[in-house]
Amino acid sequence: MNNSIKLENINPDTLSNIEVSYSIGHSRLTDYYEILVISYKGKYGFGSGGNDDAQYMYAKGEFGLNVYDPLGVVLNLTELEYEWGDMIDMVFNIGDNHYRELDFPLALVVGYKCKEALGTLFHT
Repeated sequence: MNNSIKLENINPDTLSNIEVSYSIGHSRLTDYYEILVISYKGKYGFGSGGNDDAQYMYAKGEFGLNVYDPLGVVLNLTELEYEWGDMIDMVFNIGDNHYRELDFPLALVVGYKCKEALGTLFHT
């Protein structure tokens, strides 16, 4: 009897069409404070159709924190199309576990393709 488990190759980048890029800069306060900018570009799925997008965006954000270890993060959503989907909230929790005893500094920059819909999440 063959008890082996059949493994299938998977690639997390196939979960979402959202493009993610990273930039890093130094704080104006001091050269040793690095700020990571995580930019998201593309169309976020509508409603539950965006669940994979949210999980992917969050995972890529946490990846950036683990690789670059910045003092703070700017989420750049100026090129993101977003209409509706509750799970996008998880993206705004990037860094929550980075400094357990302190609030992690996180800023959000939105664009015209998402500002109204995201506004409904923050102003309910």
